[in-house]
Amino acid sequence: MQVINKQYNNDPSKTKLKQSLAVKGVSTKMDVFAKTHLFNDDLWAGFVAPSYGSLEVETWRRGDLIPTVCNSPNPVFDAQEIKVGGSAQFSYTKDHSKYGRTVDAKNKVVCIGDINRMTSQYSRGGGTVCITDADLWKAYDLIKEITQRILKDL
Repeated sequence: MQVINKQYNNDPSKTKLKQSLAVKGVSTKMDVFAKTHLFNDDLWAGFVAPSYGSLEVETWRRGDLIPTVCNSPNPVFDAQEIKVGGSAQFSYTKDHSKYGRTVDAKNKVVCIGDINRMTSQYSRGGGTVCITDADLWKAYDLIKEITQRILKDL
């Protein structure tokens, strides 16, 4: 009801939320990450990667892009091309999905969300659901991302 009445939480100390979900009878771990417009940072690098480690992320990107900072403890790499199976291949500019997966095969996490990775999104609320599941991680491994890896520090 508060949202309908346009009563929003503008407390600067509550700009992000991480909530673990448990589904009765299901052992899969799920975490929900959400940010308000006051977080003023990239959801992926500023909030999700510190929880899981380095990520490869596919989002729609235009305008001011966020560079990959390789000397970061948990760099986030942007997909340049997506290849599904053996035939379909396309540029990230032809895709509007928003997902990420851990780079480290020991920590098999896939995140599916609603916010792009670009500076204009810093001032928007949004989130992602991260699922720890080996089969799902492997399925997303079939979608090959050729990521932009910056070799020198920025």
